[in-house]
Amino acid sequence: MCRFFIDNIVLMKQPLIQQTLGDFALDLGKGKGMTGSGSAAAMSSLMGSQLLLSVCKITLSKDSYTEVHEWVSKQIPFLDHSCDTLSVLMEKDVEAVAAFLKHNKPSADMLEAPLGIGVESIKVLPIGIELYHKGYRIMKGDTATALALLRAGASATMFIVKENLKFLGNGEQYQNEVVVLEEKATLLCQQVDELLVKK
Repeated sequence: MCRFFIDNIVLMKQPLIQQTLGDFALDLGKGKGMTGSGSAAAMSSLMGSQLLLSVCKITLSKDSYTEVHEWVSKQIPFLDHSCDTLSVLMEKDVEAVAAFLKHNKPSADMLEAPLGIGVESIKVLPIGIELYHKGYRIMKGDTATALALLRAGASATMFIVKENLKFLGNGEQYQNEVVVLEEKATLLCQQVDELLVKK
């Protein structure tokens, strides 16, 4: 599906998720405002979730980890679903920003997309924290990297949401949800920091 972005100057021929990582990174630095902060936060959390999937699958292949196989196998469908959700939300965020840049009018999608990315990141973080302790020990670096990426995605989207709330005149309905999510994100980010710096 083709979509025109930013006064029809930029034609996006494929979803962001189908770009190479190099193209995605280069797009961030083009000064267009898209690909932007929401997409970067979503990609950060998506990469973190995919790394956790990898650790789960490798842990399941190790006979010496049979005591955690049941728990690990239950995480795979959840992580698969989170990856799909983050991909959809990344596209939703791009569309919301494109509409804002084109019409100079903010919409609720400018809150809902990053809020959704933050929610998904916060849901995956506890799995990553537990996998850090239960997963295949040699993959601890992958799990730690996944946690750092998910932490970045959660923190960034909470900031983005608070900034975008300033542009929306009717953003009050989101205030309570944002406060609760920010509290959860802060607590989880502290747990991640303790894990990653204790070495």
